[in-house]
Parts: sequence; C-alpha cells; structure tokens
Amino acid sequence: MVLLLELPREVRNNMFAHLIRASQDLSSILKVNRQLAKECIEEVTFYHQKHLTQMTSDLRIHFPQIDFEFNVPQKGD
Repeated sequence: MVLLLELPREVRNNMFAHLIRASQDLSSILKVNRQLAKECIEEVTFYHQKHLTQMTSDLRIHFPQIDFEFNVPQKGD
C-alpha cells in the first residue's frame, strides 16, 4: 500500500489534482445527459485510469523504496 505522506508534496498534489479533475469531468457528464453519460463515463474513466497508471509507473521508477500496489480496473470492467 502506498503511504502518500512518503511522496514529495508536488507528487501528492499532482495526484490529487488529477483525481479531482476526473471527478469533476464525471460529474459534468452526469449533469448533461443520462443516456449519453454511460458511454462518456467509460471513455473519461479509461483516460484518467490510463494517466494514473502512467503516473504510477513513473513513481515506481523514481521511488523504488515505496511499494505501489494499485488495483486499476481495465476498460470494460
């Protein structure tokens, strides 16, 4: 499990900012059109998961002493 406090402040801030943006994107989609929302949510979620997976890979390289264990669903899960 990742102890976020072990990460530099800039890294934590970037991760939280991206998660907040993902939440805002999904919230905006839900307000527009419920029928269209499901398709859009899948695409937006896939985009953010892909980005967070890349961030995690980068973090593993820069912080090998930290055990990064994430369960990131794949598109369609």
